Amino acid sequence: MTSSAKRARSGASAKPGYQPDDASPKIGAAGFLSVLALATLAALVVFGLYGWFQSRSVRAPTTALERAELAPAGPRLESDPLKDRLALEATARTRIESYGWADRRNGIARIPIERAMALQAAMGWPDAEASKP
Repeated sequence: MTSSAKRARSGASAKPGYQPDDASPKIGAAGFLSVLALATLAALVVFGLYGWFQSRSVRAPTTALERAELAPAGPRLESDPLKDRLALEATARTRIESYGWADRRNGIARIPIERAMALQAAMGWPDAEASKP
């Protein structure tokens, strides 16, 4: 078979010097597979470097703040608000009606509110003018 007959049979232009209308599927498949292989190789290199850098990274020791279990910030939802409020008021009432230490190390104590008001009424407020030098 002559070259012009081969060209005519393959669908290429019968005139020499012209580009054929169809591309070869073998070249397209080879190009696609080579791009796919390069992308796979690049992904493997990236994951390999990531693992290598992770294994070589130096981690600072954890601080006490990082080890502490922190309670989440509000809002704290109440399942029984009335019960919670009554418990809070009972605790506050106990504190203002009893003796106890406010700061034991510095020698600061608390006294019942009724006693504190009676002492304040008996001694009066300090005079700011008299205490000036």
